[in-house]
Amino acid sequence: RPTFHLHPWSAVLLFLIIGGFFRTANATIDYLVIYKEQAFQQINNTPPDAPLIWFYNAGVKGDNAVTGGTVVYPNSGGPVSLTGSEGVYSTDGDDYLSQAAMDAVFPNGEVTLSIVENGNTTDYGPFSITGDNYPVSPYFLNLEELGQQDGSQDFLIQWNSFTGAEANDKIVFQIYEPELEEEVMFEVMPANITGIMIPGGSLQEFFSYDMTLFFLRSTDALETPETLIGYLSSVYTNVSVSSSSNFVDIPDEAVRQAVELELDIPSGEPISFAEMAELFSLTVTSAGPLNLSGLDYASNLTELTLNTEAVPSFFPIVNLPALETVKLLAPQKDGLFFTHWSDGNQENPRFIEITGFEDFGLQAQYSTVPLSPFAGGYSLIVNGVVSQTVSLPNPLDVQVGDPYELRFKYLILEAAKLGASDSSFVALEYLENGLLPAIALEIELKIGNFKWVLSSTNTGIDQATILSSSFGGLDTFEIVMTD
Repeated sequence: RPTFHLHPWSAVLLFLIIGGFFRTANATIDYLVIYKEQAFQQINNTPPDAPLIWFYNAGVKGDNAVTGGTVVYPNSGGPVSLTGSEGVYSTDGDDYLSQAAMDAVFPNGEVTLSIVENGNTTDYGPFSITGDNYPVSPYFLNLEELGQQDGSQDFLIQWNSFTGAEANDKIVFQIYEPELEEEVMFEVMPANITGIMIPGGSLQEFFSYDMTLFFLRSTDALETPETLIGYLSSVYTNVSVSSSSNFVDIPDEAVRQAVELELDIPSGEPISFAEMAELFSLTVTSAGPLNLSGLDYASNLTELTLNTEAVPSFFPIVNLPALETVKLLAPQKDGLFFTHWSDGNQENPRFIEITGFEDFGLQAQYSTVPLSPFAGGYSLIVNGVVSQTVSLPNPLDVQVGDPYELRFKYLILEAAKLGASDSSFVALEYLENGLLPAIALEIELKIGNFKWVLSSTNTGIDQATILSSSFGGLDTFEIVMTD
């Protein structure tokens, strides 16, 4: 059941276990519980309109001297054994889709518990659960605001009034982290309370929490042992929070100014996570290297243009789900740009292509790059310079060390081969004197699951860096087109 699926029985019993009531000194039985519950689920600030499930439970919590017990309820046909271990035993009942279905199995009326402790059986009751006097449905008033909250700050979560509550009725508030199985908050309060402060730091980014609010109406009780007997109404929801700030940290001034301009945000004003999601296209111009940190929150960004000489790391934008086009405009080479990019998805591939019309020689910047043999020839890159002329009937794989795989698919095209229909049969040439009349270059880089395919066709004379980047702090490679 969504409300209490993490515990052997209702989370209401859990608050008893961890101190909702005081334990009697030297007692083997801590609490007796008998309740019928309607459970709601909430997903936004709108109150839920109908129960999701109904639930019945009866049982006992004690120390290891408690070894079992039975319960008798209307239509039970006699004693029904409680199941459990280590002092916690209950009916372990099923969920029901309607009150009628639950009542058909567990009608209202008198209930008796017989508990085995220290080898002796003691009867408790009969207790009365009658009247179907369920509390008003609880619901959170500012659930959506909590989801947008900076998790490092205190937050007052609020709920509706427990109307019609009496002196013995209670409110219970619980937050539980299911993956780590950790209790974050558990508070038992008088029925007139309408909110509680969630301390900053209680909820962490990237975690999802189960949050439940209970309104408890008592129909019967004992002084010793403690009891919780009656009707419950509860509401369950799942919550998560943002990182340590409501606002995105954009350390690069050029990137920040571009975002402010695109979103019409006054200079210096904080930029929220929600505002970053409104970015669809962005152009950034900078005279120096760009830091793309902060753009990883631009979840709807489809086109990014970077007018800069260097981007030390593309890592912040690698996983943007909507990004289709990345253009790199080197200031000294206006014709050199990215047109597409790839995340290595073979079913729906996207490629990075660097295209332009400049005439460059080729200098590959490595200290040592051993090349693998391939059909039809063998080539060496020595001291970062292509030093042999070979035929490339197949792509040339260049092993530059794990986790990098660098593939020169098309290298340098002679002018005579520019019109060739099959560009995979091209010549790799290195001329000691003079420039090549034309060059075509395609490079495929694989890093982990990411694949970047880079290509360039150039005419003219000058120099520009095609790619200089790192992923997660790991330097990849640099190809420099130079005369």
